[in-house]
Amino acid sequence: NTLQYALAQYARQKQISVLLTPSGKAINFPNKYSPDSVAYLFRSLRISRSTELIKIYSTFLNAEIEKFEENVIDMNKGIVKNTHFSGMRDYVIVKESCYDMIMACMLSDEIDKINRMIKTTILHNSLKKYALKKNLIKYYWNETYFRNSPTDDTLTGHCNTFPYVLGIINDKKMIKKSLRAII
Repeated sequence: NTLQYALAQYARQKQISVLLTPSGKAINFPNKYSPDSVAYLFRSLRISRSTELIKIYSTFLNAEIEKFEENVIDMNKGIVKNTHFSGMRDYVIVKESCYDMIMACMLSDEIDKINRMIKTTILHNSLKKYALKKNLIKYYWNETYFRNSPTDDTLTGHCNTFPYVLGIINDKKMIKKSLRAII
């Protein structure tokens, strides 16, 4: 019911956002695009096996995939754009954020998983062409841990747990290195 309500509001307002106000208005705080809100909505639809909602809202969901690509992906580098975004996690200002890159990887994975679940290509995964997982490692992995951005070596817990918890990276050596770095 929650997903049905959220999708109805989002589709009506033509945007997926961080939150819905009590009156149903979709907003981001601050007023910037939110990659994690999009990725987690797709993940929620898949985990809840909401095939009927996916079918009903497939046109809207495909438009949101296109919007994600346009707003988030640097089409030349194949990573997130050199800007900061809104998000459900927090509002730390980081440009080319590893966290946002992880969300792009997750969204691409979720699109494929939804298509397998429904047994047809109902969602168009335009993100596949960017080799996001490969670029996550290329631009963010420093052979010891995932850094905060390609230009910021800050070690953060979320950058070094989310890729593994979300199943984006399954390399046991990398997991061990990330955990050692956190410790």
